[in-house]
Parts: sequence; structure tokens; C-alpha cells
Amino acid sequence: MPAGNLTRNFSLVAPRRKSVPVPYAVVALLYVVVGGLICWQGNAILGERQHAPDLYKGGCQCAIMWCYIFHPSDFKNISDVIAYLRDLRTGIPPLLSVLEIGIFHAFGNLDLVGKHLYRLSIVSSYVLAFFIAARNRALGILSIVSGLIFMRATVLIHKGNPVVYDVFFPFFLLMFVTLYRRAGSATGSRGLLAAVSAGFFLSMLELTRPFVLYLLPVSIAGAFFWLWPLGRNVFLGFLIPLLLLSGGWHAKLLWFNDGQISWSNNSGFNLHSAWSHCPVPARPPLYGLAPPIAPGRWPNLNTRERFFHSQELERAVLRCIWSDPVGSAKHALRLLRVFLAPQTWLHWNYPRDWILTPYRLGVWLSAAWLGVNLLVLFAYVGRTGRVQCIGHPENSLLLLTAGSLLMLALGNGIEQSRLLISLLPCLAAFPLPRLHG
Repeated sequence: MPAGNLTRNFSLVAPRRKSVPVPYAVVALLYVVVGGLICWQGNAILGERQHAPDLYKGGCQCAIMWCYIFHPSDFKNISDVIAYLRDLRTGIPPLLSVLEIGIFHAFGNLDLVGKHLYRLSIVSSYVLAFFIAARNRALGILSIVSGLIFMRATVLIHKGNPVVYDVFFPFFLLMFVTLYRRAGSATGSRGLLAAVSAGFFLSMLELTRPFVLYLLPVSIAGAFFWLWPLGRNVFLGFLIPLLLLSGGWHAKLLWFNDGQISWSNNSGFNLHSAWSHCPVPARPPLYGLAPPIAPGRWPNLNTRERFFHSQELERAVLRCIWSDPVGSAKHALRLLRVFLAPQTWLHWNYPRDWILTPYRLGVWLSAAWLGVNLLVLFAYVGRTGRVQCIGHPENSLLLLTAGSLLMLALGNGIEQSRLLISLLPCLAAFPLPRLHG
């Protein structure tokens, strides 16, 4: 189909967005300052933790330190890193972990990631959410108020297990949406560069949490409707990072790691933790775990036996779900209710702060906003059949946020308070559906 044959004619439920005016830029700057102070004041999350093992010495638990299998000092040369990437099949984000290995060897520690990039990602995510929400004054103010509440709650709750990619995830998602929208409005080389950058951040998003793989088809289909009318080079530029990074990693898994599809061999265990009433094959308690690779480390989860066991659990849970659709639907609603309660404790950490009351209210309201507007989008597509409207950046944000919320709520039965932190900036963007005119 020629590039010019597809057209876009999107109209908002609210007026079409214009460039952010100067007063909003000033507000955003003040937002950065206040948000930075909130994150800096929350130094307990980033300081030394006497009861914690070595994996928290960088401030947060970095990607390479997931489940304390590896340490960046394990890798002495590029050959070690190549062997690590060849064999990696567990829940460690591959690109982030390689970046951390490089930073550790360049600076001798992981403070840049665990302290500074951690804080920067939190504040930047909420600033991006503000610019997305700044279509009108009311939503812009609502985004700032909810963002400040969510930031403070993040600092309080997350120190129970501060995993750094929890805050990178919303940054990658909102950067993707911002650049994706820019690619649709820019021209020439700027539009192409924005499209390539959007593809890069979408790939980083997918390689940060394994479930995003199952959301990619909708995002790519939407990108076709949004970018193809601008020229096939723009759309192909968007695809190149996805093919090289995400596609390359999954090709590696298929070739070297027994045909593994999801890039984590822990997905089945997470799923069963949410659906623990489902009968699963009996295995010894430590089945699939190898001995620690160094003294003081935790058991090694990066094994093929763990992958096969994970597949067994996934199949057993899915069979259980299909065998009782009504009961499974009721259980899914219970999981959603627990996820959006929301919990405010995490492991040993039981914070007490007045901000947690408006935090709960903010989660309920922003989740309700997301659900209502998602239903509006679905109703419109179902009534008109104009599926191409999923390509608009704001609709993409709606679908990615809702899909991520469902995957996290229904696919994991532990650490719900931590997992919700990854979605708070996206909820604070208050996306509205754009519909075909």
C-alpha cells in the first residue's frame, strides 16, 4: 500500500493539543525542583541499610543484582560479558545490566545508577506525565498534585525493596509516548530521528519487564497507522531499534536458550504466586536452582531447569483458568482489587505517613479515569470498526498503561505495592482517548 494512501484524522474528546505555553514550562521547572527535593529528602531509600546485604550498597538494587546471583565485579573482560549475555535467561534486564557493568568498571561503584539515575528517573517520569496531561489547566494541575503525592509515596514505600528498574519502566514508557507523538508532528530528519528514538525506548521498555512482549503487537500495529502516512522510512526507522534490540535478544533466546520466548525463566513462578489455588506438578523445593556462583550469594536461578519448571507452572495455571472461566474471572477481580487497594507496605517496611491517605485516593481516582477512558476507546472502535485510532500516541498510552496494569495485577501475587510504583507516573498523565473523526 503506498505510504500516502493511509490518512489520519484524529479528534480529541478535548481540544487538540498545542505546544506547551511558557507558564506551563515555568510550572514544570518548579515541579522538577519540588520533586527533586522530595526524592532527595527520601534519602532513607538510598542510604546504607545495615540489615541489607551487599546488593543495596549502590543505594538501590540494580538490575545486575536481581536476586543477588551476579555482581558487576564478576565480569573481568568483554569475553565474560559475552558469555553472560549468551547464557542469560532469568529475570535480569539485559541491556540495563550491561550498562551497569560498564558503569561499575568505569567508576568503581553503582552510585550513578542506584542513587542519581534512580532519583532522576522518578522526577523525569512525572514531568513527562505533566506535559502529556497539560492539554488544559485542570488536568495539568491534577497531574502535578497527584504526581507530588505519588512521588512522596514512592519514597516511603519503595525502600522495602528499591529495585531500580521499577522507576526506569515508567520513564521508558513515557519517553516512548513523547517521542512517538513528536514523530507524528515533526518533519524531515527530525521526524525520522524521533521515530527511531521512540522505537529505542519501546524496546528498552520491553527489555525491562518481560510481559511487555505480549503488548508489543498492539503498539507496533498502532505505530503503523500513526507513522506510515508520514512515509515508509519513518515507520521503518521506528522498527529498526525494535528489530535490533528486542528482536535480537529474542532470537538469541530461541537459538541459545532452548527456544525460550519470554526473556525471564521466572514468569511461571510469578503467575502461580497470583493463582496459587491452581494445582501444579509437584517438584522438590529447590528444583531448578543451582548453587550460588560465589560465597555469600543467593541460589542461582539462571538455569534451564528453572525455565522448564516455569513453563510447567504456566501451562498448569492456564489450564486451571480455562477449566473454570467464571471462578477465574472472580479471582481476577479479587487480584485487581488487591492491586489497586493499594498496599502501602513492602516486606519489612511499614511506613506511617499522612500522605498515604491521599495516595490511596489518588490511585483510585486515576485508575478509574484510566478504566473509563479505555472503555470509551473500546466502545468507539467496536461501534465504528475504526481500529486505526489505536495508533494515536495518547491511545497507545492508554493501552500500554492498562495492559501493564492487568499483567502486573494478574500475573504476580507478591510485592504488589512495589509493582504499582511502576505505573504511578503513567496514571498521573491522565490520558484521554483520541477518536477518529
